[in-house]
Amino acid sequence: MERERIISFLIQLVVFLIMLVLQISFLSNFNLYIRSFNLILVILVFLVLLVDPVRYLGFAVIAGLLFDMHSGLSFGVFMVTFLVTAVAIGILSENMFTNRSLYSLLVLGVIASVVYDLIFLLVVGLIYLVGASEIFVSGQFWQSILFQAINSVILVAVGFWLVNKFSNKFKPTFLRS
Repeated sequence: MERERIISFLIQLVVFLIMLVLQISFLSNFNLYIRSFNLILVILVFLVLLVDPVRYLGFAVIAGLLFDMHSGLSFGVFMVTFLVTAVAIGILSENMFTNRSLYSLLVLGVIASVVYDLIFLLVVGLIYLVGASEIFVSGQFWQSILFQAINSVILVAVGFWLVNKFSNKFKPTFLRS
């Protein structure tokens, strides 16, 4: 049992690192639409629904830390952004979107995208107002939010199909009497 958990964790870690490298080094070199695919955010949405809170919050902190190390922004911007997004999606999935259907997952994906971008804007704006950084968002930020929401819906739909194809995590279970 313990060996299976370790192997599962290592597989998840390798998948996470591959997605992170793909996000940071590959997708960021394309046009605005392709660049707005946020693979890590979509993985975070799935993790909120599939694993315990300690694991998805740890994922959010590590993802934020790795994004912060690559970013030219002030350190902690992405860590705070991912962490607040994970907490918001966790609260919503526990209290409002308890049905693990495609529709609730799509709505959570869009909400995660919007919350992520708004928290990012808020944190960067506060850092800019304090004078700790001269970097602020570009004029294409609002278009990027729209593209990211659309791309999140696409990726969540594909991810939902893959999870249903290879596991029974989202399949309905009925009570037997």
